[in-house]
Amino acid sequence: MNYNHVIVALVAIIWLSLAFNNLAVFVISTIGLLFMVSKRTSKKFDWKKLVEKFYKFSLLQKLNTPNIKKPTARIIPLSTNLPIFISKPILDMPIFQKLQKKLGSQIERYIRMSGKPANSLNMIKKSMSFSVLFVIIILPIAIALGIFVTPLFFVLIILPIGIMFYPRMALGLAKSKRETAINHELAYFTKYASIMQSVEKMLYDSLVEMIGNGLFEIIETDAKMAYRNVTMFAMDIFETLNDIALHHPNRAFQSFLLSYVATAQTGGDLTNLIEREAESFFESLKENLKRYLGTATTFGEILLIILLIMPTFLIATSFLLPGGSVTLLLLVGVIGIPMMSMALIVMVDSSQPRNLNKITIGNLAFVVAIIIAVAMTSLRQAPWLVITSSVLGFALANMFNTTPQFLRIKNIENALPEFLRDVTEYRKIGYDMTISLYRLYGTRKYNKYFDKLFGMIYSQLKSGATLSGIAGIEDKSWITKLVLFILGKLADTGGGTPLTLEHLTRFVSDVTTIKKSTISALRMQMLLVYIGPIIMVFVSKTSISLLTKMSSNLSFFSNLGVGSAFAITPEFVDAINMVIVISSLAMGFVFTKVSMFTLKDTKNVAITAIIVIIAILISPYLPSIF
Repeated sequence: MNYNHVIVALVAIIWLSLAFNNLAVFVISTIGLLFMVSKRTSKKFDWKKLVEKFYKFSLLQKLNTPNIKKPTARIIPLSTNLPIFISKPILDMPIFQKLQKKLGSQIERYIRMSGKPANSLNMIKKSMSFSVLFVIIILPIAIALGIFVTPLFFVLIILPIGIMFYPRMALGLAKSKRETAINHELAYFTKYASIMQSVEKMLYDSLVEMIGNGLFEIIETDAKMAYRNVTMFAMDIFETLNDIALHHPNRAFQSFLLSYVATAQTGGDLTNLIEREAESFFESLKENLKRYLGTATTFGEILLIILLIMPTFLIATSFLLPGGSVTLLLLVGVIGIPMMSMALIVMVDSSQPRNLNKITIGNLAFVVAIIIAVAMTSLRQAPWLVITSSVLGFALANMFNTTPQFLRIKNIENALPEFLRDVTEYRKIGYDMTISLYRLYGTRKYNKYFDKLFGMIYSQLKSGATLSGIAGIEDKSWITKLVLFILGKLADTGGGTPLTLEHLTRFVSDVTTIKKSTISALRMQMLLVYIGPIIMVFVSKTSISLLTKMSSNLSFFSNLGVGSAFAITPEFVDAINMVIVISSLAMGFVFTKVSMFTLKDTKNVAITAIIVIIAILISPYLPSIF
């Protein structure tokens, strides 16, 4: 018996029964569909053995057997192929087979450009199977709800199309990330490659040796592809570099690889080539930072309009009709401002250089925020005070965890150029890398954070470890981790020349100087965040005083119902305070992202929360200007 046609017919009957609101036919056809699927499934899976296997490892079976160590059961992931199996009758139709081949051929190029190891036909088949299941399950419900509830549910009908084309969209996003994210790594990677080339290490060797170190997330994918092509596909190193370049979406990296291959095959000077490329990429990095300073100024103006001027204008005008504007204020404060703030954070993140330092946020901050929110709610405090207090608790608890990390990173990076200059001087008088570090330790002091790190490195070297083996001893500062990694590789190759170390020292000094100047230039914008809550509270206080004065002179109009429009209710005041609080906190988070390149530094958010709480609490006791 051909079950495929019966299953398709039953699915069609289910749709029609829901469309015509025939519950009996829907129940009968659904039972029939389950029966046919189970009949067809029984030919593929031995359900009896599956049940017996489950029983063997059930709790009752374990209680009835002696305590004997058994081998671990091997779990078979049925859920992976089950959607494909259920939708197989439809996927096996000729029209769907042709569609699978066509879509699979279209995404093959995207797979190569995205750098993802995937099979195009498997991706298409899985997405189409989920699309078919979505049609079978959701589409009848969407039709029924669209007919009997609201036509808006008919929008769900287009979702299966989106599911079917999901692989192409996902691969397109992966390709875009690979194309843009590598720009943040090129300057550092090419400098590392140029230093390695100066000690006769080819670009392929530099790629392979960085695998697993977590230094370059995007370029490490290309390194793994190069290693796979050479070791598994027996490709020549220049052939694999050329292959990666031809299928790489980033034009700058593509040009760099092709230039390297062409220069190597013609016998050119590879060291000078990579050094020139490294200087070019570093100049591009500096230009991006300068461009970001101008962009950050523009973002600051946008933030002032959205998070300060617009809420202030809304607060001032809402007093004209306070009774009817409470809902509007709550919608803007609770939904509008947070959504606009998240959109701004995404825009800022896409335009600013990457912060590769690893800062960890402890779970204690979230626990503190939840406890404060529950406690303030149980004490029946105003909603704005509950929100501000919980955010303040989170920010303060997070500060205790992250501030030492930021301070450590800052001091270690400030000492790096001086440390590298000292190592270079020892190399000039003939000491190798390890002996230079031995000579430096105990005779040179930098700061307590770097001295502590240096002591850890010294003790590891004394115990017999190699410098390249302890490169990951610093897990917070990314540039410090990179420097230790390069020094370790230089030590493995004989220590490198003093000229090589001078290039590294100058590069690190330029990077740290640019980072400090950029952050200092943007930090001035935080003053606007501190003033913002005070401005909004002042506008609120002034408007209340003005309308209170006006309402006392409108007794003649109160009989006509006009004076009631100027009544200041407690609910309205709470809504005003909610807008002030959320706007102020949003400014704190967004400006922190703009100026500090991360959201994990909550010091400015804590200061903003304290200012807004104090400003709102003391505003009723301030003298009125009217």
